[in-house]
Amino acid sequence: MLTGEQQAAVNATDAALVITAAAGTGKTEVLVRKAEQFVNDPASGYKRVLVVTYTTRAAAEFTSRLQGSLGTAMGRVQAETVHGFAQSILTIHGSHVGLPPDFQVITRDEDRAELHAVYDPSWQPDDALGLFRELDVARAKGTAHTHLLAWSEALAYRGAVDFNEMITKATQVLQINAIAQMMRNVYGLVLVDEAQNLTRQQYEFIVALIGQRPESHSPQVPTTPLGDPNQLVTGFAGGDSEHMKDFRSTFGATVRTLSKNFRSSRLLSRLEQVVSQELGRNGHYRGVGTEEASTGILELCQFESERAEGGHIAKWVDGLLADGLPSEAVMPQESRQILPEEIAVLARHAASLDSVSEALADRGREIARAHSVDDYTSSQLGRIAVLLMRSRVTVTATQPKANCGGTSESICRLSSRLTRPLPWQRFRRGAPRPSRVSCSRCSAQSNRRWSSWRLWTIVAWRRARIARRSPIGRLTGHFSEELGLSSPTSRPSASALGHALPCT
Repeated sequence: MLTGEQQAAVNATDAALVITAAAGTGKTEVLVRKAEQFVNDPASGYKRVLVVTYTTRAAAEFTSRLQGSLGTAMGRVQAETVHGFAQSILTIHGSHVGLPPDFQVITRDEDRAELHAVYDPSWQPDDALGLFRELDVARAKGTAHTHLLAWSEALAYRGAVDFNEMITKATQVLQINAIAQMMRNVYGLVLVDEAQNLTRQQYEFIVALIGQRPESHSPQVPTTPLGDPNQLVTGFAGGDSEHMKDFRSTFGATVRTLSKNFRSSRLLSRLEQVVSQELGRNGHYRGVGTEEASTGILELCQFESERAEGGHIAKWVDGLLADGLPSEAVMPQESRQILPEEIAVLARHAASLDSVSEALADRGREIARAHSVDDYTSSQLGRIAVLLMRSRVTVTATQPKANCGGTSESICRLSSRLTRPLPWQRFRRGAPRPSRVSCSRCSAQSNRRWSSWRLWTIVAWRRARIARRSPIGRLTGHFSEELGLSSPTSRPSASALGHALPCT
């Protein structure tokens, strides 16, 4: 059952509508209901709904919520991130802006630096990664940068795009009137989730998609950006919540606000108001009634040392798991039971969690430390998976003398079989050609080195007999031995087994 504010937002038929909604106010439900209402409206014909989300997880959640109610009509709803939607445009129409049919998306800074060095060998900046950060922010904000043209030429030389270039190229495609009109005939409603995180570049991309009617200044495709200006999290990357105001002024949009919080307790809701006022912002929460939220618990504790703090938190966790949530923290109809994976301990920096981790470990509690992309898994197999996804090596196919003991001896049998390109594979433009390499101990040379292929690899450092073991055995039984701190060149008998998959 929707509130009056939510129902009014769903029923609004304005061609340009801005919905401001704080966390926990039911904005996803409003988006789902608007999409559902449009699809079930006979007047919409066969036009589609485009939902632009900030993350792939949000897109998946949106899709799962609609599948049960729409059934086969779900095919008329397309939920994608802004980069995913841009890539789908370039996959079909990229040739209009100079991209090859099999253009490559470069996502890693190291790969971008390598590409630029291949394109221009004289390019040797003091801080290549810092330079790419500057380029990303400049393009996101639509500002100039002295090195921007050189980088665009390097991408064109390789027939590739990075994330920002993807948006730029997709916007150029939509500036072709025939393509833009065709897409505006396909989509009858555009919903933009987390609109406060849009960069100038992304905002212009969406504006190019929806168009504008010259007589009324309204968008040619009805569009609803939804977000909370107080929740901007991409400011470091060029995001700006002012684009929601730009949309309102450019298209004469109607503004509706969702003010009731259904996620947080009354104490947390009140805390949000206080913090917003202290920061000089206008909070969107206007209070939550007793019938809509629990009272909540808010404690401020001080300790003499981090060790004492860690012990207190560990005791608190044990209490939650043994006795459940306090009655003040839940509604009468809610369960008080809580699972270990539902408990989070937040800290300003990773070092502050050391004492907490030790205290929880002493009590036999398994934890997952998450302060970087590699730390979101706690199990050994999860850490292996992360390592495999991050590891990339070039495997050489060699023919050394039998039992020479060289570093390439034990890989020649597997690598020649696993890394041989398939018949339909081709060298990409600008990729290095095969070169000859030598065994570390004998004079035998390889007759090919597929260094042009980017390989996702399973790396295992062991004697040649590991080739006879199963992949699961290599991963689980020998993680400490084969995937530890040693390097493949630290022992003469080391080997690298490569499972090659061309990265597209």
